[in-house]
Amino acid sequence: MTRARENADLPVAMTESNGLVGIGSGNSAPDTVLDVAAAGVPLELRATNSNTYKVQLGGSSGYDGYWGTAQNVPFIVANSSVSEMMRIDSSGRVTMPNQPYIVLQGNYSGNTTWNQSDIIGATDFGTSAFAVPSYQNMTYNSNTGRITVPVAGVYMVHLCTYYNGGSTATLRVQIQKNGSNNSMAHDTAGFDGTLHVTQLVPMAANDYIRFQHASGSDRAFYEGINHTYAFIMKTA
Repeated sequence: MTRARENADLPVAMTESNGLVGIGSGNSAPDTVLDVAAAGVPLELRATNSNTYKVQLGGSSGYDGYWGTAQNVPFIVANSSVSEMMRIDSSGRVTMPNQPYIVLQGNYSGNTTWNQSDIIGATDFGTSAFAVPSYQNMTYNSNTGRITVPVAGVYMVHLCTYYNGGSTATLRVQIQKNGSNNSMAHDTAGFDGTLHVTQLVPMAANDYIRFQHASGSDRAFYEGINHTYAFIMKTA
């Protein structure tokens, strides 16, 4: 083994007898090995004393994040606090724990009259605010009914409502993007029935979604937790 050090404060670069280049304290085997001929792989970087291997990335002001692997996990991306941002496991399954989404549920166990053009889940329009049992990196304004997305992407948007008017009526609810109509569910229900709409919506950062009633005149909808609900999730 040969060792080389340009500065006493820096780790030692070691060349093993088998040709591997390592970095370590200089007193024992290297902590990290750089192999330029690793079993047909052009370049291999591995730790020698742990089941977790990572490369720390950053600039002159500090470290911005990491990428690396762990046992049975081929690829991990983490932020500067080593909080995991993405993982690809040995079966190719991808997890992204900070992927934006929000779940909204009706928050009133009774009928509410929705006027034409009322925004659903918006107290400014006289409809009940949604409950938010689960969300990640999204904001919901219960006054305006706006759900704002944090980053650009394609989002799956879904709304389910329950008409409980007791007579046959034409029903319409629609998804709005930034105040403009995007897609609509349209049906004629007798006495009561479920109405739902789902759409994939391309969004820019800070765009917002709202849900609007558009049946043409007043309708009674049941706003219970199991009858009126919605979700938005980033899919791409």
